[in-house]
Amino acid sequence: MDGIGFETVLSADPRPSFVIDILDTRHIGHVEPVASNIAFRSNAYLCKLMSQEQGSASKLRAWISRPSHGQAAAKSDYECDGPDGTRWFAWTIRERWRVVQLVSSMLTLSIDHEPQVGYPTPPEDEHQFDHTNQTSIALPVRNKADKRASIMRAFDITPDTTKNIAGLEELIGNMCDVDWESTAMGPIENWPPELCQPIHTILLQPDQSYLMFLGPDHNLVYNVAYANLAGDRHPAILGAPLYEAWHEAADMNRASFEYIDTTGAPYVMKDHPFCVDRNGFLEEVYVRWTTTNVKCSLPVYLCTCSESTQRVRASRRHDSLIKVNQTLPDFANMSELWDHVIRILGANEDDFPLGFVYSKSTTTESAYCLQGIFGHENGSNLLPHSLDYASDKSELAKVFGQAERTLNPIRISESEGLPTKLIDACASRSFGDRCTEAMVCSLRRATDNEVMAIMVVGLHTRKKFDFDDEMFFQNTSRSVSDLAFNVYTMLLGEQLAKEAELQNAKHETLIKALSTSTSEFTYASSKLQRILHIVEKLDVGIYEFDTSGRLLQANESYFKLSGHPRGVNAAGGSWLDCMYEEDLPQAHKNWEMLLAGESINFEIRFKKRATSPSSEQSHFESEEPEEPFVWVLCACTPVMDPVTGQLASISGCLTNISAAKRSQNDILKRTEALERARASEQRFLRFTEFAACPVCIHKPDLSVSDFIYPEPVRKTLLY
Repeated sequence: MDGIGFETVLSADPRPSFVIDILDTRHIGHVEPVASNIAFRSNAYLCKLMSQEQGSASKLRAWISRPSHGQAAAKSDYECDGPDGTRWFAWTIRERWRVVQLVSSMLTLSIDHEPQVGYPTPPEDEHQFDHTNQTSIALPVRNKADKRASIMRAFDITPDTTKNIAGLEELIGNMCDVDWESTAMGPIENWPPELCQPIHTILLQPDQSYLMFLGPDHNLVYNVAYANLAGDRHPAILGAPLYEAWHEAADMNRASFEYIDTTGAPYVMKDHPFCVDRNGFLEEVYVRWTTTNVKCSLPVYLCTCSESTQRVRASRRHDSLIKVNQTLPDFANMSELWDHVIRILGANEDDFPLGFVYSKSTTTESAYCLQGIFGHENGSNLLPHSLDYASDKSELAKVFGQAERTLNPIRISESEGLPTKLIDACASRSFGDRCTEAMVCSLRRATDNEVMAIMVVGLHTRKKFDFDDEMFFQNTSRSVSDLAFNVYTMLLGEQLAKEAELQNAKHETLIKALSTSTSEFTYASSKLQRILHIVEKLDVGIYEFDTSGRLLQANESYFKLSGHPRGVNAAGGSWLDCMYEEDLPQAHKNWEMLLAGESINFEIRFKKRATSPSSEQSHFESEEPEEPFVWVLCACTPVMDPVTGQLASISGCLTNISAAKRSQNDILKRTEALERARASEQRFLRFTEFAACPVCIHKPDLSVSDFIYPEPVRKTLLY
């Protein structure tokens, strides 16, 4: 039967037959056949029945023009009684072309072989009919508007519905562009109602993504939500076989269909990752799939898709921040903290394709030291070890200076300071893309807002930067800052605790030492008091002068011995007024030696004043006039400041040695007198020894005391 078209069958049928386009609403009130056979065109009566001239046939004409009800059609849709005992039979092809035939009549219908004017003849252009399939029907070629109307009727979609669901009208237009006749499914008009009904349902779902696999090739039909999910693959994949549309997931889809056919259970896949070229770039997407079998005469599967990208990404980011904070290790220093942050955040390569941390220098206000790079333990050659934004002229250093003055993270690019060498080194992470943008986050203490470190983290390479990303980086910055501040506080607390413990130990030691010192001080104080009492009894003067010669303090004996003016108003160098004029050169010399740091002992004379005490008279003292000075013996020593090591004062003591000096003078005089007497006696003895006559010695009363006979006289008397 190959090659036999519909026009051949229609022409060979002896019954009056014709075809109308039920979508053509231009002809209201009468039937306008688009094709008819000779049996119909030759009967003027039948032609008039189809025109408005025959009012009795209006019911028949309305029945012929009524829309098709598809598989739900009743018997009245196929058969109808016309005027004058005629009976008609009709069926609809592709929801558009209605074939009408006169099956019985009580009238004698004459056949006029001259066609009635105004009724078309069967098309002679064989290209208007499809001879490739014996079930296909040759009808005039439809335009896109006809296809759209046919599709909307097949899926029961009204014009109002397309206006209420954004994107649906465009999607139906995309369906019109698909050459369904060339697919295994054939024209949409021929699809069974049990298939059209679920398609109708998914098309009316504006938010939930639905996808259907039709026929042996699993041709794709989907709704607007899935079209948005498919990205730039839509509309090319609409109507295409599944394994061509998603060739990278062919094995997974085969396994899912096999599972459904074997078990009868739905196939569920949670958070399946893949990348879709949409929004102008390759984007990371996570989807939850639930695929079920649809009861139909054809192999059909319904897939419910819900994109979980935002939830999965948010959960992944949340987990990274939780891992940073949930277990607080015992950090010995801040460097161990930064290593911990770099290790945890660096493990999330998708959200942190690159990153590094610089800590604030403790010595230079504007300098930072590199702590580490995400995913590169030995990456010191990728970044400078230190950065000083005050002296370094690099773009990255300038960004650090800006970040220190800004609370919120700063977005930078490769051209704005993000090192190209680092970008190339980190291209192997995550999706293998070059991360050319990053956020610069200043990590600050909560108490004084001082910067502890600066962390630079790259942006997701397969996601468009949006408000969620901005909030994420702010949360990351705040979370790491809080962690760093807690560790800083903990380390500071431990340090203070150790210092307090040390101070307590020192305090206890000091208390013990103080207790010992108190006892020693008490003993020394009592001893000093005894010494001072003895000193006072001995008339020892104690004094202290500053380096300018001003008296700072002295005891009563000093004032009595020196005659120095009392009170704090005494001028510097007033001690010189106490000196005997002849001893002033020696006093100046002694003062210079003391200022040079030498301790000296010396004797010197003070002027004798009326207030000076009278010296004890020695029994050896002569009847000479009283001396105008007082002899004192001084012992002086310089006192050094223990902090500065400089000379602070001159301290010393003195005692009155005038009596000793007078006794010494008396002894010298007596010694001299004795020496004179002894010399006189020696002269007398020598005289008496060689005298030529006796020597008579008289007492003060002129009585003779003794006779001395010199040697020559004795010899004369003997002879």
